[in-house]
Amino acid sequence: MPYQIRDLRNLDVNVNYFVATGLVNYGYTIHRTFNDTRVVSGVYLIDGFPTEPVDIKAPAVSIEHLYTNEEPFQLGSGKAIRSIFRIDVFARSDTERDDLGDLVRSFFNSHMAIYDYNVIWTGGTYQSLGSANFENITMRAVRLDTQTEWAQHIMSISTDVIFYINSGESLIII
Repeated sequence: MPYQIRDLRNLDVNVNYFVATGLVNYGYTIHRTFNDTRVVSGVYLIDGFPTEPVDIKAPAVSIEHLYTNEEPFQLGSGKAIRSIFRIDVFARSDTERDDLGDLVRSFFNSHMAIYDYNVIWTGGTYQSLGSANFENITMRAVRLDTQTEWAQHIMSISTDVIFYINSGESLIII
């Protein structure tokens, strides 16, 4: 049996690909590097908040899944999953931070289709399991450390992502 990712990781992957697709649509090209950091035409896309300073080269965008709560949705077996994501933009200047932060925030003005990447990665087709909307979007400048270049110009974007899974559909259950 091929490796399968669990429900919450599948939602992470959906948000990561959504942001990456937004960057591609804006004119960036995505390249993979050895340590699962994606280079987006000079902008690194990092899965999760970087744990080592060596992980960060500005400009970079990190996507962190912070919290999830599942709720019933509609009659029957439909469900809504509310997750909070934090997206941090690491830049080389305040101007770059503001521009890239505002671009990423603008992606959340639309809805997002939800896919089961276990099926896609094993050669299956894109079949939507539902959709997601974004609520409570906030954006704020952050300064962690004035001595470290990547920590001088950070924009933190927080959003609730409401995943609506179609009735009768499921992400994977292991």
